[in-house]
Amino acid sequence: MEKYVLLVLLVALAARAHGKPVDADELAYDENEEEHDVGDLSGPAFVSKSARVRVPEGKRLKLACQMDGPLTNFNMLWSKPDSSGNAGILTLGTNVVTRHGEKRMRVRALPGNTGFELTIDNVEESDRGRYECKVSSVPPKSIHIDVEVGGEGEQEVLSEDVRAADQPVTDDGGGASSTSACSLSAVLFLAAVTHLVAGAGRQFQL
Repeated sequence: MEKYVLLVLLVALAARAHGKPVDADELAYDENEEEHDVGDLSGPAFVSKSARVRVPEGKRLKLACQMDGPLTNFNMLWSKPDSSGNAGILTLGTNVVTRHGEKRMRVRALPGNTGFELTIDNVEESDRGRYECKVSSVPPKSIHIDVEVGGEGEQEVLSEDVRAADQPVTDDGGGASSTSACSLSAVLFLAAVTHLVAGAGRQFQL
């Protein structure tokens, strides 16, 4: 089912970017056509860091993923992959794309288009696990936040990763399989290409 949802998402993004069937003649190379610089695809760097947080059951969870510059030609997604190989895509830009917990989940853009904050209301035990924030740079890079559910009070940060935050999307043993990592890389790569085709600074509206 997850692979089907991913396939539909890829097709939807491609269709949204072009808006009409592609004619073979349009793909022909014209040696006289002016070349266009697509710019730096490495993207801005992470300000947010990988971390481990705890939130009591029934409270509100907020996970922010912020960069040091605007995501003008890039998109960002939140995911919660699992050990069975499901990519677990939750959001893409300001769109909630998961079929799980839609009513409790929302996402908002951070000031200056520098990232996105994922919010989950009325936290449940099933919300524990690793959440990953990925950017459609080339290569894609990510940070992760491990969420524990329990205790009392409000959400708190238990620890932060002091290493460099800009990590390529790989299977790092946090529960995501290589299949889900490749799937997410494909979505992020298509997101980057679609941004370049559709025009800088536009968000996807699926």
